[in-house]
Amino acid sequence: MSRKKTETNDRLDEKVYQIEYLKPSHELNPREVEIWDYVVRSMKPAFFIEADRLLIVEFIKLKQLSDLAYAEMKDYDYPLSSPEATKLINAIAKTAGAMSTISQKLGIAPSSRVRHEAKTNKPDLDASTLDDLLD
Repeated sequence: MSRKKTETNDRLDEKVYQIEYLKPSHELNPREVEIWDYVVRSMKPAFFIEADRLLIVEFIKLKQLSDLAYAEMKDYDYPLSSPEATKLINAIAKTAGAMSTISQKLGIAPSSRVRHEAKTNKPDLDASTLDDLLD
């Protein structure tokens, strides 16, 4: 399902926060606001719709869980065969999968983008040229 994208501005700048629903919630902690800024500013201001707000917050929560699991694994240097490491690796894998799904829904994953600029190998032939080739 493709998302309808309305472009209002070619530059990514402060205008993104003129749209009320793209302002970060006051309930977010500083790290969550940092992730919010990164996600929202990565697209043109009118890319996201109001209904995307909950998905963005969910993406932020998953990103934090993944970061915490990775940091704990790195800080404590668990052997990979230990139950602790297995638990953290599973947590990282599950959050990465969920983040990928949400990225698809938001239209920010590379695989969800439409590649209008992609060129094909098909020659530009009009109908009469094709008829000549078929004869």
